[in-house]
Amino acid sequence: MPEQAADNTAETGGADVTPAARELRAPGPHDILLATVPRGRAVAEVLALVALIVGLDAAWAGIFRLVATLPGLHYGGLWLTARVVTFAVVILAGAALLHLGRLPLASVGLTRHRLESQVFWGFVGGLVAQIVKFAGIFLCLGFVWWLWHRFEVSLPTTQLGPPPSGDDVPSRGTYILIFALGAVEEELVFRGLLLPRLRRVTGHWWIAILLSSAFFAAGHSDSGFQAVAVAFALGVIVACVLVRTRSLLAAVVAHLTFNMFQLMLQPVTG
Repeated sequence: MPEQAADNTAETGGADVTPAARELRAPGPHDILLATVPRGRAVAEVLALVALIVGLDAAWAGIFRLVATLPGLHYGGLWLTARVVTFAVVILAGAALLHLGRLPLASVGLTRHRLESQVFWGFVGGLVAQIVKFAGIFLCLGFVWWLWHRFEVSLPTTQLGPPPSGDDVPSRGTYILIFALGAVEEELVFRGLLLPRLRRVTGHWWIAILLSSAFFAAGHSDSGFQAVAVAFALGVIVACVLVRTRSLLAAVVAHLTFNMFQLMLQPVTG
């Protein structure tokens, strides 16, 4: 035992190895563990991020109400403009948190460590999310069919805002840009910033994954139950990708892969 303690002290430059230090020395990038961030500060930052999420959700709801009341507005242009504005707000908020906490970019999962592996696992995560979505749809359809034949009832569906039609339908290029900005924005907020801080507060990755996914799903509540269920499943899968790879890029690739499949399955112009 004394020899082992001496070896540990020698490896750490004369300092005792604390549990946090052992966690930091785990194989692979470790910065998103935020072991150096005080728990009280993490709680305050979680509350600030939740307030930001609520504010962004309220802004998006207001935008769709505006589209509903002023049908002359160009849907695609307004959607893209709003996405650029909220993207800038999220980037500034993330930069502020990193600056105030004196944290490196790696604390949100931005690292050049094994880029090809980050992209690979992100693509795999996006495919898994798409498979889970289709499996869930088939299960839901089977459940609705069973309800209809057994009790002669059906489940209602809802949709946020008026669907675009005619000249208001965004072009394919506009959709791709909107989806790309949305993937970066949402992954930075929910996975890069919120998830590690929830883990710091709760002490468990799985609790943090479920909570961050619940917040992510709540932001899709105006689009109906199916959208909430899909968003929650996507949030869990992408969060697991982030925890597995310690990479925000992998999470963005997973989210963007999922969105691109969505784009291929719906008709657009341009």
